[in-house]
Amino acid sequence: MKLSLPSNNADPANIRPVRAEVVASEGGRSLLLVNGRPVPVAGEFAAGQQLNGRLTATAGGFSIIAADNSAGVSAEKLLQNAGLHENGPQLAAAMKSYGVPVNAENLRLAAELLKQLPRNAANPELVALLLARKLPAAAAPLLQAYLAGRLQAAGLFARLDRAGQSTLQNAWGQGRLTDTLLQMFTAGKAGDAATLRRLAAGGEEWVAGLQLQEMLSMLPERGQEGRIYFQWPMFWHDQDVPDTLEGEAFVPDSSDQEQGFSLRLLVNPPAFGQVEVALHQQQKTLWVHFGVAEEHIDLFKSIFAATRARVLASGDFDQVRLTVGKVRLLNNFFSTTPEPPPAPPRPKLDLKA
Repeated sequence: MKLSLPSNNADPANIRPVRAEVVASEGGRSLLLVNGRPVPVAGEFAAGQQLNGRLTATAGGFSIIAADNSAGVSAEKLLQNAGLHENGPQLAAAMKSYGVPVNAENLRLAAELLKQLPRNAANPELVALLLARKLPAAAAPLLQAYLAGRLQAAGLFARLDRAGQSTLQNAWGQGRLTDTLLQMFTAGKAGDAATLRRLAAGGEEWVAGLQLQEMLSMLPERGQEGRIYFQWPMFWHDQDVPDTLEGEAFVPDSSDQEQGFSLRLLVNPPAFGQVEVALHQQQKTLWVHFGVAEEHIDLFKSIFAATRARVLASGDFDQVRLTVGKVRLLNNFFSTTPEPPPAPPRPKLDLKA
């Protein structure tokens, strides 16, 4: 499977572990999520096809080769060699769900992290996320709060009284949410006891959420693309407490404009459940894919013609491709879970016997 990726995506060793999943195919092209990044490739591949392996440079571009364990050593043996006897299978499963290859080097790093983490914090999912984002053990408290679902926009709003909720919702609608929050924090610091009391609990989570976004982001530099992770409140109709929109933008270095711009979003509208959006723009070509619950696929398709015409009429793009498919099973923004096996057919009662 060849990937149309620029050469600066290869690391110095010329080999890079990846998790790739085909999310859409149309018109001789496929859209893959490669380590969470939307990447268009030549050729049509079956949607839902997954491959864990290594991304390596070839004469024709890039290809995914050999799975995690190319040497043929069993995962059990690798875990044993790394001294990971307790919860070893759970750790291996968590690493796969976060796109981390289960190999000797990553298991060695996992063992080191487990030694540095407090025993009550050393769960497989946390270790896998630390490995996936190449973060030190010191990042564990923020990631642990995220995995527990505490760093959500709803946390701030849920602790406010009705007047405070209305103030922030109106500010959100006017694009002034951050300014209004800063004003409220300033008022609390200046001695406004009521404001301080309303913001005390939720405000800490809001600040922690900003710290999380900074920690998970990386600016483009020295020919490497940047990864900008962000969270933002999203109000849906008749909802006082917001949903949390999560996203990650993949920003090319200024010297590599041919690479294009990629974006992935995750939201949870009440009417549709979990919705994942993958967008890739290169020059004047745009591809947007929606992952939705199976029962909503036809509804999304019904608005594509009008949406495509509207976007083309703006003059910003010469080609617009809109696709939709069944949403991937996600534990959170960074982790997938395998599809459950189909239920075995129920035996039929033979009334003739």
